[in-house]
Amino acid sequence: MHWFYHIVQYALANYGYWAVLAGLLCENAGLPVPGETTLMFASFVAHKGPELKLVWVIAVGIGAAIRGDNIGFFVGRRMGRHLIRWIRKIFHLDEDDIGAAKDMIRRHGAATIFWARFIFGLRTVAGPMAGVLGMERKKFVLFNALE
Repeated sequence: MHWFYHIVQYALANYGYWAVLAGLLCENAGLPVPGETTLMFASFVAHKGPELKLVWVIAVGIGAAIRGDNIGFFVGRRMGRHLIRWIRKIFHLDEDDIGAAKDMIRRHGAATIFWARFIFGLRTVAGPMAGVLGMERKKFVLFNALE
């Protein structure tokens, strides 16, 4: 894991706010990127030295997270069938499982997406899965803005 620290440190030292933007945007769009770790390290760098300002780290983080969620949602909406086929194959799910997930999104979608933002791992897939499972765009945007 020592190499991981050096990669994030290098990205922040050389790219600053761009590294925060890229990490959070990609993580919230559904890619397995260390966005949360990048944000945490960026806040430490902002606290310890003059390279980054905490106010700008927060602003970039919020903007990137919201934009990434929306990108993930629209990718899920657009490529839903392909993603469901891929997910079914990887996790060995059947139509009943997919139907139960769609029903949960229909009944509790907004709350599910809201609480997924606070659970490690679910944050990454919440946006794309909301799009794949047919969540209404208004509810998705509303609850992502509230986080």
